[in-house]
Amino acid sequence: MLRDRPFLLFIGTYAISGMAYIILMVLLPVYAKENFGVVERQYGFILATNAAMVVLFQFPVTRWTSRRSPLPILALGSLFYAAGVGSVALGSGFGVFWLSMVILTVGEMIMVPTSTTLTANLAPVEMRGRYMGLYTLSWTVGLGVGPVVGGFLNDRLAPVAIWYGGLALALTATLGFLALGRNERLRSTATAPAS
Repeated sequence: MLRDRPFLLFIGTYAISGMAYIILMVLLPVYAKENFGVVERQYGFILATNAAMVVLFQFPVTRWTSRRSPLPILALGSLFYAAGVGSVALGSGFGVFWLSMVILTVGEMIMVPTSTTLTANLAPVEMRGRYMGLYTLSWTVGLGVGPVVGGFLNDRLAPVAIWYGGLALALTATLGFLALGRNERLRSTATAPAS
């Protein structure tokens, strides 16, 4: 599995996109409260919006994405991450932060099922558990590193630098997924149904 270079490039790119995602999920409540006075109750509504959107719209979004080539769809999901995280830099209150979460959640609904299916399709049947384990680990690494990057940008530059950093990470992942779309193995395997 560790010799499967296209797969390793895919999960590395996916980890970078996860860093952008988690920056908003973890650092937005502190940023919004300390800089703009958004109270916990209001932020709770922002998180509830994320959960409600997933419950209400995940099935139709997954049905739409499953009919398309996964790597361009992952690039699209990363663009939504970029727009969601980057838009926080333009905000100064609850409304914009809520909209940023809506945009990010659209990306989440695109990214998660598409990346899981792609991983299953790339894995040989006898190694699917190992591939899925490494895929999950890559997401966990992204979730662990993202807030550290955001905190570093906050402390060394300025609070708003968090969102520019997240934007850069998501755009890097977008370009990575587009570049991976040129890999013949990823293109051919990605379209095969998981068995």
